[in-house]
Amino acid sequence: RACAVLDGLPSEAARKIELVQADAFTWVPTQSKVNFLYVDIWLGITEPQMLEDVQAMQAHVQAEQVYFWGQELALAQQAGHAWVTAQWEQVLAESARGTGLPLLIDAPGGWASWVERIWALRLSAREGVSVRAGGVDDR
Repeated sequence: RACAVLDGLPSEAARKIELVQADAFTWVPTQSKVNFLYVDIWLGITEPQMLEDVQAMQAHVQAEQVYFWGQELALAQQAGHAWVTAQWEQVLAESARGTGLPLLIDAPGGWASWVERIWALRLSAREGVSVRAGGVDDR
C-alpha cells in the first residue's frame, strides 16, 4: 500500500523526500546523507529522556539539522534560571549548543523570544499564573 503522507506536496518536492520505516534508535543511512531529522516519538511534550533519545538517534543518522517536538520547552527548562533576565538569550543559546546537536533554532522575531513565548504559555497553563513574555503579569 502506498503512503499518502506526501500526497499534498508538489511532485518535485515529494521526489526529494524519502520515508524510512525503521527503528529510530538503530537506523543508519546507507545511501545518502540526511538533511533533516525531525523527532516526535513521545507521549508527552516534555518527557525527561527526550534530549538523550534525540542524541542517540543523531549519533547514527548524522543529520545536517535536527528538530524535536518540544525542544523549545526542553531547552527552556535547562535555561529557566535565567528567564526574564538579561542573560536569557545567552543562557538559552548555551543550552542549545550544549546539546551537541545541530538544532533548528530559527524563528521569526528571533529564537530566544520564540522560546520565551512558548515557555510563558507553558507556565501559564501548568501553574495557572498569568504570564506574559518578559515576566509574570501581576494584574
